[in-house]
Amino acid sequence: MRNSLIPAAMVLVLWLPRLTTAAELPTPDQVVDRYIEAIGGPTALSQSGALTLTGHCESSAPDESRPVEILVKTPKVAFSLGGGNLRMGYDGESVWRATVSEGLQQRKGRQFVELVTVFDSGVRSLLRTLVAPPDWRWCFIALLSLPAFLTITVVMGHALGLRVINPVPGVPIGPLTALITVRFLHYLLFTAVFEEPGWRGFLLPRLQNRFSPLMATILVWLPCAVWHPPLDFSRPGRWSLAAILQLRGPALLVVSILITWLYNRSRGALLSPVLFHAGMGSFPFVLPAAPALYPLIFVWAIAVVVSDRMWRRT
Repeated sequence: MRNSLIPAAMVLVLWLPRLTTAAELPTPDQVVDRYIEAIGGPTALSQSGALTLTGHCESSAPDESRPVEILVKTPKVAFSLGGGNLRMGYDGESVWRATVSEGLQQRKGRQFVELVTVFDSGVRSLLRTLVAPPDWRWCFIALLSLPAFLTITVVMGHALGLRVINPVPGVPIGPLTALITVRFLHYLLFTAVFEEPGWRGFLLPRLQNRFSPLMATILVWLPCAVWHPPLDFSRPGRWSLAAILQLRGPALLVVSILITWLYNRSRGALLSPVLFHAGMGSFPFVLPAAPALYPLIFVWAIAVVVSDRMWRRT
């Protein structure tokens, strides 16, 4: 017992000075306060000149990983990448961008962040597929496929004697059309158009560069499934845990497979996932359907997986 205590005592003696030193280190706030005091206090800080930050920018595109320099003198901001090959900035009234090949471009803008949406070629090409897709046919299919699916369940439900529900019974065709349009546009403009640029516009194509469409879909579905439950718990008429596990589990995976299929068939048009996503959030709540036949969507998903051989890397 006595011999076993000797190593423990030695470790304590060696580490005690380090623990004491760590406890005496200043907090981040104290470091900042001491720096401000050293340069002359808050008044001197407010009168200081421009702030220059230098470093190295790491990008997923190897040719974009270059030295970067940022110059800040409120409200002006300048950004230089690759020794001046790309320069961007905000002069207090407008945003500007200058490259060797394109020269200087300048547009009115109120925020530096507008540089991204106005000038960045990657963002422009992504948003272009939202308003000018390369294949409009599959965008119309994305819009109409879910109403067609619900209609099929109604026809089969009547034929099989199954219960058919109408979420808005007794509403004339005119007001019903207006209700469908408003519900769809609301979900389109305030949900789908904000989520899909991340899920299918950014993440999916990058995953498909490394994995098969099916595996890429699964890897998109996983964070998407985790993203939604906090909203599900907080929405009016909070969903039960069983409903969340069902809808964000197998149901969302099936929907993700269909969205990948539409995205690839439309040649990477962001509009297709956006339209289908908006339809999923609106049409089932306003159009008749036979709930007992909802599992047919699994058959639909299996069919597109087999037809497009989505397990193969393209």
